[in-house]
Amino acid sequence: MGLPGALGRIAPHADAVDAIDARLSTLSASPGGLLVPVDAQHPASCIDGRPFDTEVVDLPHRVGEPPTRACTIPRTPRVAGGTLSTWVTDLLTTDLFRPDVPRGHDPSWETDDMRLLTPSSMGEELQSWTPAWLSLTCAALRTAGLPVSIHTDDHAHAPDCGCGAADSLRSILALIGQRTDGLAALMERWGTDPADLPEPVVQRCSAFALTLPHGDDLAGIIAGYADTVLPVMRGPHREVAVVANPVESTTVDLEALATLCGAEGAQVFVVDTWSFSRIADFLAATAARNSRSLPFDRDQILATTCAFNAATVLTLCAPTMPAAVVPH
Repeated sequence: MGLPGALGRIAPHADAVDAIDARLSTLSASPGGLLVPVDAQHPASCIDGRPFDTEVVDLPHRVGEPPTRACTIPRTPRVAGGTLSTWVTDLLTTDLFRPDVPRGHDPSWETDDMRLLTPSSMGEELQSWTPAWLSLTCAALRTAGLPVSIHTDDHAHAPDCGCGAADSLRSILALIGQRTDGLAALMERWGTDPADLPEPVVQRCSAFALTLPHGDDLAGIIAGYADTVLPVMRGPHREVAVVANPVESTTVDLEALATLCGAEGAQVFVVDTWSFSRIADFLAATAARNSRSLPFDRDQILATTCAFNAATVLTLCAPTMPAAVVPH
């Protein structure tokens, strides 16, 4: 089954689509061989299916202490942009890590009742707020002992970083703002009711689409908080399928999936949809710890994370891209 309403270009050659669709249909018979356990529950890996090398970055450390870093990349759940999905969910729903703004700067901002800023009042400020907002999100993840990561690639140049979710973030939010039938259909296939996506979130997406920083700015901030070396993806995108995985505490073995698709070394986008709930858990725990109320319920927050991931897939892939869901 393809991706109706998709806007991108990534897809297998037209002659291979039917064969890949047929092979993906066998997932329902024996999905277990494709799944492997994750090393951490909070998503920090990207859906990107390309092979990668690693890049070492200096990590934050106390003055007088040498920088420390983990030299291996743990297997974490895969969502659009890795850590970017957590920040985008807060950006669109909870505002928990929005930087403080002096009282009186904007009459629509009231922290006591967690009333969201209106898109019109916030959009023009967002580009200048983003570095602090994203930094606060990453710092909170690190404090909670949760992984932080993103990736680049070996050929992107500023203003891009090589992560499609970051580089195309404006287009992705614009697509959510249009609330298309294709977006609703993919969310449903992934087990989420598109009606749970709050209208204020849709409005925010439309307003923010033109004001967000570029991908290299976003990746640079996340990289500064990364707790491991960073993946550097090699070469162009050659993904031949999108596979959503709802099975708790697992991700998809890319080599086994490539074999299933019938091509050694084939690339596949993987979205660990079960891990959307881990982002909601993190935001709920943060709110509770700070005695804050959330403006949306759990289903609405989950739907926002799902919409961002679905819109990323639709922005990057062509309508002919084969897509499947691992049976739960």
